[in-house]
Amino acid sequence: MLKKDNYNEVASKIKEVAEKDSIAQTRILIAVDGRSASGKTTLAVYLKENLPCEIIHMDDFFLPVKQRRKDWMEVPGGNMDLDRFLREVLIPLQENGVCQVRPFNCRRQSYDEP
Repeated sequence: MLKKDNYNEVASKIKEVAEKDSIAQTRILIAVDGRSASGKTTLAVYLKENLPCEIIHMDDFFLPVKQRRKDWMEVPGGNMDLDRFLREVLIPLQENGVCQVRPFNCRRQSYDEP
């Protein structure tokens, strides 16, 4: 697990990669993976405070219960709407650098406005 003491080092490495001539004009996608309550959001907030970036939370892409496969707990990412993530985030970012997220509200089992 990454400790808060190392967040500055992570941000510095990201800046170093971003400043290299070969990708200076390219967007960088950073995925933060980890177990529940492992500090992913805390790291993401730190990076947002220290780098020109946006945060997209995968929690906004939970699948509605009705759409989940019966074996969803056996499949990595089985509770995530990866098709919607591709359509609403990855493809728009690649095409024009802009996306709008419709967060999924688990309590209401519906989508919030972007």
